[in-house]
Amino acid sequence: MTHERTGAELGARQERRDAVANRTRILAAARQLFAEQGVDATSMNQVAQAAQVGPGTLYRHFAHKGELCGALLADDITAFQEQVSVIVTGSDVPALTRLERVLDALTRMIESHVPLLTGMQESAGPRRHEVYQIPFYTQLHGRVAQLLEEAMARGEATELDVDFTADAIFAAVAPPLFVFQQQQRGFSRERILAAVRRLFIDGLRSSATSPERNIALASRQKEHR
Repeated sequence: MTHERTGAELGARQERRDAVANRTRILAAARQLFAEQGVDATSMNQVAQAAQVGPGTLYRHFAHKGELCGALLADDITAFQEQVSVIVTGSDVPALTRLERVLDALTRMIESHVPLLTGMQESAGPRRHEVYQIPFYTQLHGRVAQLLEEAMARGEATELDVDFTADAIFAAVAPPLFVFQQQQRGFSRERILAAVRRLFIDGLRSSATSPERNIALASRQKEHR
C-alpha cells in the first residue's frame, strides 16, 4: 500500500514538473514569436509548434492568445499595480491630482506594452467584454473609483456616476484606440494624456474648485505653446 502511494505521489510530482516545463516553453516560444512577427500574425498553432507541445497541451494552459499575452505581462502588471497603490494611498494629495498621476502611469504602461495589451483585448473575440473582468482591469477600476468617490466627498469633483466614469476613462485609453491615435493620427502619449486630463480631471472639478481649475488650465496652456 505504501509503495503504491509513493508511486502515485511520484507520478503526480512528475506531472506537475512536466506541466511547469510545458508552460515555460510555451511562454518562451510565444514571447519570441510575438517579438519577431507580432501578436496578430502569430497563431496558437505556431506557438504550439515552436514550443514543441501538442495543441491540447497549449489550450490546457492558455485558452486563447489573450491569456498568453496576460501571462507574459504578469510581472509588469504587478509592478504597475504596486505603483498605482502607492499613488492612491497618498491621502495628503488631492484626489484628482492622484487620479491625474494614475492616468499618467497608465498611459505610460499602455505605450510600453501596446502589442500584448491589445492582444489581451482583441484575442478574446466574442468574449471581448470579459477583458474588463480580468484582475488587471477590475483592480484598476476599483482604484480609480476610489479616487472619484474621494474627490466627490472632498468637494473636489461634481456629482457623477462613479462606475460609469471609471469605465469611460478606460475606454478613452483602450489599447486599440491608443494605437490608432498614435499610428494613424500621429498623437503623442503626451497629447493623449492632456486630452484625457481635460475631460476627466478638469472636466470633473466642482464649481467650488474653479479657481484651482483655472490655474491648472492656464499652466497647461503655457506648457503646450
